[in-house]
Amino acid sequence: MTPDTNGDMFITMLFRTMKRLIGSTPVIRRAVTRLSYEALSRAFDDPRLVVMNYGYAALDGDGHTIALAQRDEWSRFSLQLYHRVAGAIDLAGKELLEIGGGRGGGADFVARTLDPKQVVCTDISAAAMAFASRTHATTPNLSFQQADAEHLPFADATFDIVLNVESSHCYGTMERFLGEASRVLRPGGHLLFADIRDTPQAPALEESLRHNHAGLNLLRLEDITAHVRTALDFTTNQKETLVATMVAPLRQMFRDQSGLPGGVVYRAFAAGERTYVCATLVKEG
Repeated sequence: MTPDTNGDMFITMLFRTMKRLIGSTPVIRRAVTRLSYEALSRAFDDPRLVVMNYGYAALDGDGHTIALAQRDEWSRFSLQLYHRVAGAIDLAGKELLEIGGGRGGGADFVARTLDPKQVVCTDISAAAMAFASRTHATTPNLSFQQADAEHLPFADATFDIVLNVESSHCYGTMERFLGEASRVLRPGGHLLFADIRDTPQAPALEESLRHNHAGLNLLRLEDITAHVRTALDFTTNQKETLVATMVAPLRQMFRDQSGLPGGVVYRAFAAGERTYVCATLVKEG
């Protein structure tokens, strides 16, 4: 057995252990998520990797849905997911908070292309926010701050929009997150949401969005699993390019988590074991 194989086996075992822990109690889930995302943010330092989600593709054969500037083409399918979610309402002149913004590429795209007055991007990973601050420093209406989605450091009724893309599955509880999102929204403000769940857990997610205690009313809920699954195929070659630049112990983890064929995520989508939804909610006025 080669050293690379040993490293890949160790990372695979570590990932499986982390997934079991994340599936346990809310306190353990939050702690493990914070540690793992901090480690991943420090390990994946490729400057091209500014946004990390599974993407969104049209189902007409070529996968493209929107026109993009050349600078955004590398992240096309991930940014199309942002456009699909954040473009649900007119953001012009609005103050927007992104919760769980990762490496900041999605927030940067929204700030540049959808005309909000201000975008504040937060993430639990300090390393991710440091990367984002360096990488997107030239976007004038954008700022970054480390923050916990379930304990936001903002006053009540501060924002018109809360954006949350592919992040809530890592939180301790949806109830706490929705409560915080509602608290920082102004009356009549919107939560723009998208995320993944194991298919048996999808009805519970819908229930929490439709019948929450946070004063958020569900306006729209859509299953976009087919679009996300298709995007995984369109991004295979690009992700393989990234894998080739990584040290051996990280390769299997990236394959599993990025949705490459043969990895855990890709197999789950192919088997119908994962469901992806997007939603628009409004705070009661």
